[in-house]
Amino acid sequence: MAIELHYREEGRGVLVAGSGTVTGAELLAVNDEIYSPTRLSRLQYQLMDFSHAEKVEISGDEIRALAAQDARAAREKPGLLLVVVPRTELGFGLSRMWAGNLELSGAHIEPHVCRTVQEAEEWLEQHRARPPEESPT
Repeated sequence: MAIELHYREEGRGVLVAGSGTVTGAELLAVNDEIYSPTRLSRLQYQLMDFSHAEKVEISGDEIRALAAQDARAAREKPGLLLVVVPRTELGFGLSRMWAGNLELSGAHIEPHVCRTVQEAEEWLEQHRARPPEESPT
């Protein structure tokens, strides 16, 4: 598997680090683990870092399935923050497609796509500091 999970802050955050070739099937399996009932109860954010992934092989159906998983998790955990750092322009476009699907789901979730890990960390810090009632719907 080309994905490693690094739980942070006693499970309140998770860094999903992709390298080599990352597949849609791997991402779906990782989400199943991250969103297990015991993990989801503590989770506040997920940072998906694909800046070291050589390639991401994912279909449109898998992008929609990932967005559906994230939307279900957000319904159980309103205010969940998700941020992606793709490596390539294609990855950036695919990530925006995922974020668009999430936004259309109506779930109380805030997906974001950044160009660098530093930008993603800063975005998380800023948005985690905000009270939940100020988060966009």
